Amino acid sequence: MNVCIVSMELKSSTSGIGYYTRMLVDGLAGRGHALTLVIPESERLHESTNACQVRAWKYDRTGSHANWLWMAPEIARQVRRTCSEQEFDVVYFTQARDALFCRESDVTGPLLGGVHDDYFAQAPWSPTGFRRDYVDWPQRWLYYQLVRVLERRTYRRMDGLVFNSRVTEATVTKAFRLQRPARLVCYYGIDGAQEPPADAEKEPILLFVGGNFERKGLPTLLRAMPSILQQHPEYRLVVVGRYTNQGASERLAADLGLQDQVLFAGYQDNRSVQAWHRRAKVFIMPSLMEGFGIVFLEAMRAGSPVIATPVGGIPEVVRDGENGLLVPTNQPEQLADTCNRLLSDAKLYDRLASGARQTVQNFTPQAMIGSTESFFEEALSKKSN
Repeated sequence: MNVCIVSMELKSSTSGIGYYTRMLVDGLAGRGHALTLVIPESERLHESTNACQVRAWKYDRTGSHANWLWMAPEIARQVRRTCSEQEFDVVYFTQARDALFCRESDVTGPLLGGVHDDYFAQAPWSPTGFRRDYVDWPQRWLYYQLVRVLERRTYRRMDGLVFNSRVTEATVTKAFRLQRPARLVCYYGIDGAQEPPADAEKEPILLFVGGNFERKGLPTLLRAMPSILQQHPEYRLVVVGRYTNQGASERLAADLGLQDQVLFAGYQDNRSVQAWHRRAKVFIMPSLMEGFGIVFLEAMRAGSPVIATPVGGIPEVVRDGENGLLVPTNQPEQLADTCNRLLSDAKLYDRLASGARQTVQNFTPQAMIGSTESFFEEALSKKSN
């Protein structure tokens, strides 16, 4: 097939989409498909694009997550230019909402897109929940209401959608009343899943990795830390990631007297993130909402049990008592009790660590690429008929 892949992320590791796009590009190219990438110049990654045609444009990713709104018209222009120069069997937006201004008449083959979350589809109409959970709640509430409308408009006119979890597919389909697009649930694959790393000495580190601290539940984790440290004073929390409202989390840590026990490590490249996973004893991310969470698989690959919440697609990855532990959202006391139990029970820890390594063997790049390739072929066949 001749496939055009449109993505705002390839080189970036600020979210799972960059990782997903790299795996997709490498996998499809490895199967002999002709690929053209429409990406920002800053996302050009030579080892992943040396077998592809690339149309790139200048774009500075710094700023808020809403930047995609301002770039959507430019994305549409780049896609129109690319599709006017050659015909494609499939045009695939790795983030379907980026196709906001892309019309069916702009492309020759089926217009497909990836859906990696249901945050906007499930967002409450009332601002009450936002006010409780986010320091920037007025702006965030307005943004979520706007994107909900735009996503519904965009998804409804696409030929097919690829969802990263069953829950994401069910929530988005119901909320947006999707009927036309063909749908596929395709879990992320993780590189090296067939070869879990050998046991390594773990350090007394609790690890959190995420870009949106509040949505990922960092305030809950910080509030749990005093009780954890009371029983396990040798531990410290390492927070990897960059967030526009990071100052609020730093102030909360200071108010809780955690200045010496919490390290805000900032943005780290992928290699550094994996190094933290290998060092950390436990990975904790008590998200308020989550589409899938590739970061849980990264932690499991490193042999770390995880503590998470039963929201979104997380239970499709984290099985309570098998490869990790699940706790309710916004419950710091229960989170602290669960973490203390895990750190104090060596048999429980070893059982969950073993289950974690076994889990990643079920999420292979080969399975992800194979199901995506079949979906592309089916969409092409339907469009041709």
